[in-house]
Amino acid sequence: MKAFDDAYSAILAEVRARRAENFNVDTSNGPVVRAARLPGLKDVEVKPKIAYFCWHFPVPSETFVLNELRLLVANNVDVIVFCRQTPHKNFKPDFPITFERVSSPEQLAARLKETGRTIVHAHFAYPTVTDMVWPACEAVQIPFTFIAHAQDIFKYDNDRLNRLAEIGASPLCRAMFTLSNYHLEFVVARGFPRSKVIINPNAVDTEKFSVRDFSSATRQARRVIAVHRFVPKKGLDLLIRSAQYLVDLDILIEIYGYGELEEQYKAIIAELGLTNVHMRGPLTQDQVANVMSTADLFACPCVQVPHTGDMDGLPTSLIEGMAAGVPVLTTDVGAVPELVEDGITGIVAEPTAESVAAAIRRFYGMPESQVRAMVRCAADHVMRTHDAGRLVRVLMRVWQNKTIDILIVSWN
Repeated sequence: MKAFDDAYSAILAEVRARRAENFNVDTSNGPVVRAARLPGLKDVEVKPKIAYFCWHFPVPSETFVLNELRLLVANNVDVIVFCRQTPHKNFKPDFPITFERVSSPEQLAARLKETGRTIVHAHFAYPTVTDMVWPACEAVQIPFTFIAHAQDIFKYDNDRLNRLAEIGASPLCRAMFTLSNYHLEFVVARGFPRSKVIINPNAVDTEKFSVRDFSSATRQARRVIAVHRFVPKKGLDLLIRSAQYLVDLDILIEIYGYGELEEQYKAIIAELGLTNVHMRGPLTQDQVANVMSTADLFACPCVQVPHTGDMDGLPTSLIEGMAAGVPVLTTDVGAVPELVEDGITGIVAEPTAESVAAAIRRFYGMPESQVRAMVRCAADHVMRTHDAGRLVRVLMRVWQNKTIDILIVSWN
């Protein structure tokens, strides 16, 4: 236990040293915390009537949307979901929620008035806000907020079409929520007003994940898992190809999910003659937590896709792994470095098969005390900053026009 405590203390000391190096300040006396209050908007609205708009709904992989709505419904918030399409006909949310399809901004505007909505909230900038929410809200003069994620702003085609500067200039656009500083700087560079951007990281239902006992042994299962959609930006081909360099480690790589690249992944496995990679099917949200609890390492080898620019912003699955107390492996792409610091809250590799293999090998060579301390730091960080309850409280304060308390932490 002393080895674990020493390793945990060493990691915290390294975190402080890294922060000091970044800001060039003396941290010997620890951080200085200052509190401030920004003036809120006028006319506080105690019980807003909210319209959620999603292009597709419900979607099993969009757990961030489902987590928000589940909490709103549980707290008796008046919320209705509107969507353009319902592609997953057999999937039903595990909570009661009213949703209906609309085919145009004109129809959405009419339904907003008919249902007495007082604010609209959307996930994804383009095309959700650009083509539907913004024109509908302008037509009926209802304010709106939205969350910018990843493909909606990072894909080159969407970046050209999303009209962020014009949307941000609208008096009806109350706020854009973003997931990280990386996102914030990206949208501000496109002309969106910095004063309207609120960093509100995507979150998970932390109560669904049982964090491991940090003092217990790890890495006994010899299993590395990945739970993702099978799309290019997840980088699962790198994880599969990394297996050819890891035969001597006697580990099994298990990949769970569904999507367009499944046959391509199977072809890579066959081409390389890999016996240490198994393709599994999709999981329910409850099954994800169970599978994670039996794994040594959770892999999320994100990439930026050439020619399209698509990449993950802040992968929800990575946050879920950290919340579950599973060591995580990822790559230095997008906003991921704001979530995972190498050796502090996880293992970071370059987005190549060779680097991913080297990172897995490095993980299995780490002292147990260091692994447990790293897992604890990761879980502490997620529980503190990525809890769904915290995210929804921030949303509600903006929707209610309440003032927002700002906590500023600095090193001098």
